Amino acid sequence: MCGIFGIIGDYNEKKAKAALAKISHRGRDNCGIVREPNLFFAHHRLSIQDISKNANQPFKYKNILLSFNGEIYNFKELRESLQDTFEFTSSSDSEVIIAAYLKWGINFVSELRGMFAIALLDSDTLFLFRDRLGKKPLFYLQNESFIFASEIKALLPFLHKTEMDEDALLSYMSFLAPTPPFTFFKGIKKLGAGEYLTLKDSHVELKRYFDLLDNKPSVITNKDEAVSNLENLLEESIGIRLNSDVPMASLLSGGIDSATINAYALKNGVNLQTYTLGYKDYAKYDERQNAKDTAEFLGLSNKEIEITQNDFIEASDKVLDTLDII
Repeated sequence: MCGIFGIIGDYNEKKAKAALAKISHRGRDNCGIVREPNLFFAHHRLSIQDISKNANQPFKYKNILLSFNGEIYNFKELRESLQDTFEFTSSSDSEVIIAAYLKWGINFVSELRGMFAIALLDSDTLFLFRDRLGKKPLFYLQNESFIFASEIKALLPFLHKTEMDEDALLSYMSFLAPTPPFTFFKGIKKLGAGEYLTLKDSHVELKRYFDLLDNKPSVITNKDEAVSNLENLLEESIGIRLNSDVPMASLLSGGIDSATINAYALKNGVNLQTYTLGYKDYAKYDERQNAKDTAEFLGLSNKEIEITQNDFIEASDKVLDTLDII
């Protein structure tokens, strides 16, 4: 998890830095800022791939600036295919994004496998991209300037007035969440899954590069084929998510999902440290015994964490703040 923040247009540096500080929890390893007239482009980094300073962001290459949150799972394959056309200075997935953009233009996003929110500034044109399923958040606000961020709290200082967006409330009543582009705050919008935004000369244009409905449905003729396809997809999809230059861990509940993820991680040669959360005095919601049985069956090193009712209540304010429920 990293934090993206930027302003295109006039800005007050003190106010911009204060807004950026509101999302500092997203990346403790480095904070990078590019300051120019009518440009404040910043990044809070949590290092996962290439933990060296060579991979710090914003990443600059000639007239291109990049701030990227997420992970590109196929970056090694892309890097290999791009190394003849781009001179890499790091082993990060961030730099691969720039190389891919230089080769394929905005269509580069279709080459990426991963979860991502990307801010890419090419001279006087800003592009914002959100991954196909919308795993990584990206919000924006346009008034005298254009401001974007990974979390709403970094945009709130730039609202002239705080008002409830009634369209967001209506979508919440139907879907239990505001649907893009709405947020609960009138004036603050969020980029939808599979969408990208272009900003040039203060003009905003939204386009969709991916839609689930455009995919052709799979034709499966029998149970054995379905099971075989599912097993192959699970092994491959979990395998490509295990690349990391820092230690990884996994949740282990008492259910099938987390057990399956850890089983396929083992099949890919990675024995993840697992954690299970248990609730004191609430046995109905406590899955620690099931998780313990799973860990013993798979041969995992599992750590149990117990929380009390008071622990839950005391953490609520921090949780609600993180979720931008203000």
